[in-house]
Amino acid sequence: MRIPFHLRFTASSLLSTGDIKAFLAANAELCYSPLSRLNPLKHRKALMESGIGLLILGDIESAAKRFAKGLQGQHRKLVSRICTYGYPDDIVEWASQNEENFTSEARILALIESFVEHDQHDDIVTYFVGLYFVDSPRENARYADLFLTHIKSISNDSYGALQSAIRRALYPRLSFDPSENFQPDGPRFIKDRILHVFEQSLRLSPTPFADSQEIDAFFGEDLDTQSRASDELAFLKQSVIGPIVHGVRHLIKGEYAKTQDLLKPFAKETAKEFEALGEKTGPKKVFIGGYGWSGSGVIYDIFRGFSQVRPMFGARAAPFLNEDADVEPMIHQGPGGLLDLFGMARKAPQHRKMALKKFLRLYVILGPHQDYFEYKTLNCNENLIIELGIERYYQLLTAFVYELACGLDKKSELACDAAASSFEHRIYNSLFLEEDICVLFNNSVNTQNVELLGKVKGNCHFVGVDRNFSDQYLDQKRENQFFSDAPVKFLVRKAVKLRNFYRGARAATQTRPSTYADLKMDTVFFEELVTDREIVKDICTTILGEYDEAQAYQHFDPSISINNIGKSREGLSISERAQISTFSFLLARLSNQLTASRSK
Repeated sequence: MRIPFHLRFTASSLLSTGDIKAFLAANAELCYSPLSRLNPLKHRKALMESGIGLLILGDIESAAKRFAKGLQGQHRKLVSRICTYGYPDDIVEWASQNEENFTSEARILALIESFVEHDQHDDIVTYFVGLYFVDSPRENARYADLFLTHIKSISNDSYGALQSAIRRALYPRLSFDPSENFQPDGPRFIKDRILHVFEQSLRLSPTPFADSQEIDAFFGEDLDTQSRASDELAFLKQSVIGPIVHGVRHLIKGEYAKTQDLLKPFAKETAKEFEALGEKTGPKKVFIGGYGWSGSGVIYDIFRGFSQVRPMFGARAAPFLNEDADVEPMIHQGPGGLLDLFGMARKAPQHRKMALKKFLRLYVILGPHQDYFEYKTLNCNENLIIELGIERYYQLLTAFVYELACGLDKKSELACDAAASSFEHRIYNSLFLEEDICVLFNNSVNTQNVELLGKVKGNCHFVGVDRNFSDQYLDQKRENQFFSDAPVKFLVRKAVKLRNFYRGARAATQTRPSTYADLKMDTVFFEELVTDREIVKDICTTILGEYDEAQAYQHFDPSISINNIGKSREGLSISERAQISTFSFLLARLSNQLTASRSK
């Protein structure tokens, strides 16, 4: 049930006038009315808003009480978002160090008191506004912006970063000069400034960002010695960085010939080598995907024990990741990756602009990130630079942007997709030189996105892992720090994923270019995989071409995985079990040959 609009409208109007006390009085009905309790998410949102209002007024005891109720059951999720959504170091440090302090009223009160005693009242208000805003940036942006108008001292670093994030949420199509909110130094400021000038150059004529100008020409003394020496700004030392950024700008403006003119001298240096690298079949690519906590990690553990298998790295040891996310590559379906880059020739101009801007931010200037998936993508790309070398990495980017410009100039969808596919293929042929191995991509392509494999070069084999819905839902609920779906919503999501897998797998195999190597699809059920050794043997023989029991069970202990079968019988509430029982027909109607049992 929805909270009556007049309550939200009244509270918002009062807050915009600056009358915090009147806002709190109106907000009290949202916090404590029986109607609001029927919507837990809205209820917690109202409690957080009330807590911030009370904190601004200095009533820290009442604020701590509201915060404790508003953070109940979601403190871990909010801390993880704070730490992966691009906030500055001070607010990340505050959130990560105080995760346990958000679990009780007494601890929250002590935390607030410690800030107030050190005359840091505005800092703690800013931090809690950030914790509130990150829960739902688009929905909470207006209130967060109004709360920050009550901050008297804006010298802390987190205020500027938070204000910029709120502005992006409120006005997603506008660009803001970061010098309005940040001290003009450091890698974060430099990257934000590049993006701001880039955006301005798309809107203004004549452009403030001419092809002849170097990137660092806009910073002058702001690009201090310490920033120049930072590893985060190592890309500025690459001679091709200016032409790439200018080239992407021309692609967005439809000036494809100008992009070709800028990048052709650089692309020519590696043309023969990269042509051969892109045409080489290379090692077999094995993609493992699931439906979210459906057990795909079991297949990964089985396969990685074989001597001819080379797991592809992901974000590695980056903090604040979900379990196993450190070995999940992002180039295929991550932001700015192949999923965004394929189909560039037929995209509407606005969608093309969005895809290219994201590619520029996450692949070319490497930040800043704005959400969890971008955080993973940046860490993956930084690891690519470590393994490939920064010069090689930017050579690969140059070749891709140049070939994409050629394809767009010809209005050839096939040529544009081939440019993106060659970009991915050259990366992995550069990383893995042996022909007789299998490269393992864990959750690099999920079941709902398998259609993109039809455009991926090389000998590809996808295996999807399905699982009992109730057990899958319980694991999501317990382990996924960003998960908040009710059973019905999650069930509908899975039904859509099953449908997309069936349709996508069929489309991928039917539309794959004849010049590309084979693409095969396979599925297996988690419950059968962990209880039947013959199925393990079958899946290994089918995909890897051989079976060795010692290697298959080197990293896989079925006695542990078996404990995850049927766990939902005790872990779900009566209401959750009733929802699953009532709507499970949605999944039954979607059974097909791709989700059939492998049991004889």
